[in-house]
Amino acid sequence: MNNAIQALAVTTHSPKYLMIVARKLPACVELSVADNADGISKENQTQLFELLTGTKHTGMGLGLWLCKHIVTRHGGSIRFEENEGGGAKFVVNLPAP
Repeated sequence: MNNAIQALAVTTHSPKYLMIVARKLPACVELSVADNADGISKENQTQLFELLTGTKHTGMGLGLWLCKHIVTRHGGSIRFEENEGGGAKFVVNLPAP
C-alpha cells in the first residue's frame, strides 16, 4: 500500500485510486492491492522482489523483497500484475487456515 500511495502522489492521472480487495478462495486467501498510477517499467518488473534493487530515490530496495520473504515464510506467494487500465497490482495468496 505504501508503494501505491507514493506512486499516486506523483502521477498526473485523475481521478486517482487505490483498491484493496481480499477474498477467500478454496485453497487460499487472496489479497490484492492495485493503483492507477504510472505502473512499473518492463525492465524493472523482472527484479521487483530482488534484494537491494529499488528504483526510488529515497528507497533502499528492501520493501518488496521483505514482503516476499514474509509471505513465502507463511507458505504463500506474491506476484506483480499490470493493472487493468494502467498502474500496478500486487497479489498475495496465503494458505487458507
